[in-house]
Amino acid sequence: MYEVLDDTAAQTILAIESGDSIRRVAQHLQTPYETVRQAVNRLEDVGYVTYDDGLSVVDERVRDAARE
Repeated sequence: MYEVLDDTAAQTILAIESGDSIRRVAQHLQTPYETVRQAVNRLEDVGYVTYDDGLSVVDERVRDAARE
């Protein structure tokens, strides 16, 4: 059902709290901003997250898949 996520994408999904900025997620993960931004772009392209007035995970099933 879901595409395979790399470690950065999975960690990003799990770290997102609704309304977070990319910078906040990067700081939480202690990962460079650019790395998280690229992961967010990929996640947006496949429809797993949106970035309107902050990040949000589209469906909690995506978060469950990232945990696995």
